Amino acid sequence: MSSEVGLLVPTPPAIRKIERISPTLYEAAMKCTSRAAWLASGERKLLPPHPRALLGIGVHAVLERARSGVISGTTEDERRVGAEHVFDEKMRELFAATHPLLHAKFDGVDRLPFYNLFRARAAQMAADANVVPSARAREDTPRTGSSGSTVEAALVSRDGRVAGRADVLDAANATVIDYITGAAGDSGPLTESELRQLRLYAYLASENGIAITRGVIERTDRTRAEVPISPQQAAEEGRRALSVLDGYNQHVGRPFESGASPSADACRFCPCIPFCTAFWKSAEAQWNGQCGTHVEGVVESVEGERLISINLNVTRGTGSRGAAVVTRLSREWLTFSGAALPQPQQTVRIIDAAYVEESEAPAVFRADRIGTAVWTVPSQTP
Repeated sequence: MSSEVGLLVPTPPAIRKIERISPTLYEAAMKCTSRAAWLASGERKLLPPHPRALLGIGVHAVLERARSGVISGTTEDERRVGAEHVFDEKMRELFAATHPLLHAKFDGVDRLPFYNLFRARAAQMAADANVVPSARAREDTPRTGSSGSTVEAALVSRDGRVAGRADVLDAANATVIDYITGAAGDSGPLTESELRQLRLYAYLASENGIAITRGVIERTDRTRAEVPISPQQAAEEGRRALSVLDGYNQHVGRPFESGASPSADACRFCPCIPFCTAFWKSAEAQWNGQCGTHVEGVVESVEGERLISINLNVTRGTGSRGAAVVTRLSREWLTFSGAALPQPQQTVRIIDAAYVEESEAPAVFRADRIGTAVWTVPSQTP
């Protein structure tokens, strides 16, 4: 971190060759080559993660151990308490290593939004798993629970070009299970992305001699969705993944921006927005409903003591252009690294703010504690 600015827009990576594609990279590359490049080789520690991302990792850690039989307890209540301890331990580890902006926003890991909700849901799912603890279970290798299912199974295709780690691979019941922390979408119990992932796991299982005929999504809200998977569907998903991998590698050596495919849908939840030049060149106010409020502008003045307001002239992004003010910015969020507040004439990017009013100048944006970050744009950035 620079001693002069709290968050300096990072330099994106060049697009490097990927030898094998995972379900996560597959999904990213289908939307945008540059997004996949960041996931594959970007310095992700430079970006503050969304709190839900950390909580999701904590939930997966609990469910992985529960399915492996290493959550202590012989009764449901004992397993629930044991799962809560696992969740707390994992979350303390993640929070200690996370970006300092989250430490500036939240006094402790248990102050993360929805911490107790995710903790309770993970603990109940772990208690429901009802797997007998096994002293032979090891955390650094795929594990087989008492039901004969393999937990966190690392799978690689025969040609070595597709790889993935299924949450649960139940060969006895020809089922692959994936845990999802998010709720189901409006389009149905399974999203297209979730369906692709299940089919790709089925393809990987078949490449390892395991027949899978059913995919299951289990959510932390305790809903469950199942879908049949035919051998033909699994094989076709594998072929598509290889085609996406080949298409991605055609961009190797090119600048990051060359692989970008900015759109309201492709940029939704994209971590690259702070530094993606293609996004800032293409973004329109109409994108706001799908990918959130992100604005770039020149600082005109900064006001306030504990709570800061930044007056700026918005020139790009998904907010209205012209005079605007960003309110409710904590001084700690802007100065967590010992930096000075943004200065007049500096260009800043406000990520994940919320409209308050835009009917008349100046437009008003309100900072959101969970997601908002203020990035300083170096003068040479296009």
